[in-house]
Amino acid sequence: MLYGVVNGAITEPEMTRLIFSTTWRVAMLTLVPLICLLSVLLGIIVSSRVTDARTAQQIGGFIVIPVIAVAVAGFFSGQATFTLEQVLIGNLVVAGLIGVALVAGNWIFDRETILTRLG
Repeated sequence: MLYGVVNGAITEPEMTRLIFSTTWRVAMLTLVPLICLLSVLLGIIVSSRVTDARTAQQIGGFIVIPVIAVAVAGFFSGQATFTLEQVLIGNLVVAGLIGVALVAGNWIFDRETILTRLG
């Protein structure tokens, strides 16, 4: 919200309309939290399988690269804005990935191995 207000003060009104569009609000309220949840789940999966915190952090960094690649590709292709349909499809895709991550995490996560590895 603060970003939109500052942007409205220093840029063209058209930019402010893009930021406060319905599509933007839906994406910020639905897609962003889903992506955050997915990244946390993937981070838990990675950190449960490695023995070093630095290794977990480095591998976790690679998880972010595909998300950034999609955003950058959108800007370079000239499609910096998304439609409401694209955001809703993105929600479904990310929700499906969350389901896969939950199942995989439940299968991979082994509390006893983690506790005995620390001792």
